[in-house]
Amino acid sequence: MSNVKTKKDVILEVWRKSGRKVVGAKEIIKIEEELRKSFGEGAVDMPMRIARVLADAGANLNYPEIMNLDFRRRSESKYEPMFRNILKFETFGQALSSIRRIEALRKNFLAQGDKKGLSLIKETILRGIERANMIAKNKKVNPKKRAEKAEIAQWFRIYLQAPKIFENWIELRLLSEDFKKKFPEG
Repeated sequence: MSNVKTKKDVILEVWRKSGRKVVGAKEIIKIEEELRKSFGEGAVDMPMRIARVLADAGANLNYPEIMNLDFRRRSESKYEPMFRNILKFETFGQALSSIRRIEALRKNFLAQGDKKGLSLIKETILRGIERANMIAKNKKVNPKKRAEKAEIAQWFRIYLQAPKIFENWIELRLLSEDFKKKFPEG
């Protein structure tokens, strides 16, 4: 790969060079190998994420093959057990517990210099923000629950921006008049 700047560039270049009309597990594995060579182990995304980039570029995908590969990769991943069911936010207590578990993982990954683990932390929090916002904006959900999810999305955003100060921030937030007024049973 010459002068390739981004992971997306590598993914698309490998696909285009393959000349394959339909992308399956073999093509994804070849892309993974190039990503590993170009950027290191931590840069190799899960097969379905690679497939998303390819689909956006117009590739025809053999979804059953790619999903099977993705499932195998997730099952093999040392991270899978750490992140399994980590993101829960039915209640404020669950959300706070999730963030604290994520923070414990973040500190561990940081101490180990584990870039892949740190990347998964970010992805997990972004997924939390996205899911909480989706519920918060859903007009079919009752207004109280929507307000709670909007609040939780804010918690995730604050954590993502400044994990080191999150504990101090959340302590103040839970004691604030604004929070108590919005969520009296909070």
